[in-house]
Amino acid sequence: MHETSATNFFLDSIPDKEIWHILKHMKRDAAPGRDGFNVAFYRAAWPWIGDDVTTLVHNFYRIGTLPPEINKIFIVLIPKKNAPMLPHDFRPHQSLQCYLQSYC
Repeated sequence: MHETSATNFFLDSIPDKEIWHILKHMKRDAAPGRDGFNVAFYRAAWPWIGDDVTTLVHNFYRIGTLPPEINKIFIVLIPKKNAPMLPHDFRPHQSLQCYLQSYC
């Protein structure tokens, strides 16, 4: 079987429900990456992000890499009080770029 045909066969054999099934059977408080989103988040948000996550997984198996945007992190300072003036008046927050919408 040609490599491309074998890859397509493999991808076609992974039903979209299988990705949800794997996620559903993971520990709820497990955090798979440094994004800080645990499995409970992905389960709760699945109605909104499920198609994008599934497409991301299929694309990973098709091309063998993840998009470089997956590792971009934005750091913002959130004020702890009204009229912050000093560094300790802010709380740093990091968030990953929403790569799912731009990639999938």
